[in-house]
Amino acid sequence: MRPIFILLSLITFFLQGFENFSQDLNYGKYEPFEVSLSTVSFEPEAEAVVIQEKCVNLFFGAALHSTVHRRIKILKESGKKNGDITIRYFKGEDEIQKISKLKAQTVNFGNGKESISKLSKNDFFEVDEGNGWMEVRFTFSNIKIGSIIEYEYQLIDKGILFLEGWVFQNQIPTMKSIYSIDIPEYLDYKLLSQGVNTVSYDFKTNRKGVYRWEINELRSIKEEPNMNYVADYLEKVAFQLDGYSYRNNPVFGESFSDYKKMFETWQDLADFFIDHKPTDTFFDENYEDVLAIHLDPENNDPVLKARAIYDFICKNFSFNGKSGILPTQPFSETAFQKKGNRAEINLALIRHLKANGIKAHPLMISSKGNGRSRLVAFPFADQFNQLIAVAEIGEEFIFMDATNPDIPMGYLPLDFHVGQGFILMKEDSGLMDVHLPHKSGMHQFTNISFKDNKNLLRKTSLKLINYDYFVKPPISRIEPSDLEKKQPDFLLDDQEKILFINHSLDQNSIDKVTITLHTIKEIKNGGDVYIIPFLLNRWKSNPFTATARTFPVDFNYSFTDRLSAKIEMPQGYILDDFPEEISVSLPDGSITFSYMVSLIENIVAVNAVLSVKNHVIAASDYAALKYLIEIISSKLTSPIIIQKNENFSPNMPDTSSAP
Repeated sequence: MRPIFILLSLITFFLQGFENFSQDLNYGKYEPFEVSLSTVSFEPEAEAVVIQEKCVNLFFGAALHSTVHRRIKILKESGKKNGDITIRYFKGEDEIQKISKLKAQTVNFGNGKESISKLSKNDFFEVDEGNGWMEVRFTFSNIKIGSIIEYEYQLIDKGILFLEGWVFQNQIPTMKSIYSIDIPEYLDYKLLSQGVNTVSYDFKTNRKGVYRWEINELRSIKEEPNMNYVADYLEKVAFQLDGYSYRNNPVFGESFSDYKKMFETWQDLADFFIDHKPTDTFFDENYEDVLAIHLDPENNDPVLKARAIYDFICKNFSFNGKSGILPTQPFSETAFQKKGNRAEINLALIRHLKANGIKAHPLMISSKGNGRSRLVAFPFADQFNQLIAVAEIGEEFIFMDATNPDIPMGYLPLDFHVGQGFILMKEDSGLMDVHLPHKSGMHQFTNISFKDNKNLLRKTSLKLINYDYFVKPPISRIEPSDLEKKQPDFLLDDQEKILFINHSLDQNSIDKVTITLHTIKEIKNGGDVYIIPFLLNRWKSNPFTATARTFPVDFNYSFTDRLSAKIEMPQGYILDDFPEEISVSLPDGSITFSYMVSLIENIVAVNAVLSVKNHVIAASDYAALKYLIEIISSKLTSPIIIQKNENFSPNMPDTSSAP
C-alpha cells in the first residue's frame, strides 16, 4: 500500500557489498526433503506449502532493488489453484516501481528424474488496474500433486521514503520466510515490525546496516469466524526514511557533508501534510467561500449546531467512493462540485465547522484492515490511510465521518473503530486516543401466552441500540410482503409464523429503533410443549468450531444484550424442565453472561444478560471463548418445557406453580 509517493533527490550511492544469507535456496536446485515432502507437520491439512521464500534488498543509487524468490510444493488436488500468480506493483506516471527479470518453472519428479516446464515471456501478462497500479499475472503449467513451482523476479522501487518491506505469511502455510536488507550508511530508516515472531526476532547482524529476519513454521492465513481484519495481525516489517546524508555543492574546491532529518516530530509530519497542495486550501482561515448553512439562531447549543452542520454536509456532499488521507482538488472545487473523496468531504466538514465557531481538526487513522493493529509512537507517515474529522466541544471530542448519511454524528464505520489517531493542528499535533461512547446492544422483551389452548402467542418488543441498529439491518428493514420469505433468516423456531411487525424510531434518539413482533405457533394435541423464550439470538449455534485459532476474534464493537421473557402457563399445565441458572465469564471479565429461570405462580420468567466489554479477544484466549460461546448458545436456544398436569381438575386448586 503506497498512499504517498515522494522521490528524494539524493546523491548516487556506490554499490555496497552484500552478504548472501540464503545459500540454501537456489533457483532450480532441490533438496531431497523437498522432493519427498507430502505433508506439513504444523498444519497437516494443508493443500500446498511455501517451502521457502526470500526477499533480498540492495540500494543502487536512489532506488531499492528487491529480488524475490518463492518456492511452493503442491500437496493435494485442491492445491493446484496456487499455480495462479499475481504480482501487484505501483507504476504511476513516473515508473515508481518496475518488475524485471521474471522467471518461473514447474518441476515434477518421477523415476528419480526431474521434468521441468519453464514459462516463456509470452506466458506473463501485464494488466493495468488503474490509478497507477499494475499487475503481472501468470499460471504455471503441468501442475500435479507433488509438483514444485517456483518463481523469481526483481522489483525496482524509486519511492524510497517508505519501503513496503515484507509480509512473512501466506494463504498457505510457510515453512521458511527470509527478508534481508542492506541499508547504506547514507540512509537512516525507522523500522515498523508487527507480529509476535517478527517483533521478538533478533534481526541485527555483525555488519552495520545489514539486517535479516528468518521466520519459520507460519500457519496459513485462513478465514475464521469474526476475523474481519486479518491484515492487522500479520507478521511483517516496513520502513520509513528517518534521515539521509548528502554533499553540498563545492565551494572554492571544497565540499561539505550535511544531514537531512525527516519528520523529527509529529508536528513536522503535520506541517508536511498541512502545507501539501491542495490540502492547504482547506486550512485557509478566510471563510467567505464556505456554503451558507441555515442554523437556528435561537439555539446556542454547540453540539446541536455541529450536528446540523454535519447533517448538511452529509446531505449535500456526495462521496465518490475513494478513500485516503490527501485531497486531490482544492476546497473551492470540492464546494462547487459538492463531491469528493473521503479526505475532501471531511476537510470540507471541518472548514464549515470552523467557519461557524466550532473547533475542528483532521484526524488521520489506520483503519482496520490497513495492516496496522497498533500505531507506532513515532511519526511514521505510511501507517495512516483514512482522514476523518474531530470536533472539540468543551471537554468532549466528537469523531465524525461525513461520507455516509445513514451514520449519525459521533459514530464511525466499524472499520474505523481504532484505538488512536493522528490529529493535525497548526501546533501541538500528535497521537490522541479515539473514544467512541455508545451503548450498543439488543434488548428483547417477550410475553408468551396460550390462546384457546391451541396456539402459542408471542409478543416481542425488540430494541436495537446504536451500532446494533446501524449495522444489523435484516430484521429492522423487513417489509411486510417479505415476512414469509425472510423469517427463517432470523427466527430460532421455524414453526412460528409472523402475524405482525412494526418498526418505530425512538422520538428522543436518532440511534435507536424498536421493532414490535407478534408470532403464533400451533400447539400439537397432547405431549409436552417446547417454548424457546427468545426468538432472536446472536448465535443460533457456536460459530467457533476449530480446535485452534491463529488470529484474534473481533466482534467489531462492545455491546450488552438484555433478554427477558414471561411465559403465562394456562391452568392445568406445570413447569417440567428448563435450563439451569448460570453466571459465567472469560477469565479477564471481557465477556460475561448470566441466565436465570424463576417461577412465580403461573408465570415463568426467563432473564439473560450478555455483555461484551472488550470486542477483541486474543487468540490465546480462544479455547476459553469457544467454551463460553457454547454455553451462551446452548442456554439461549434451549427450550422451556411445560406439560399438562394429568391430575389436574378444574374443581381442584391450581398447582401450575409446582415444578
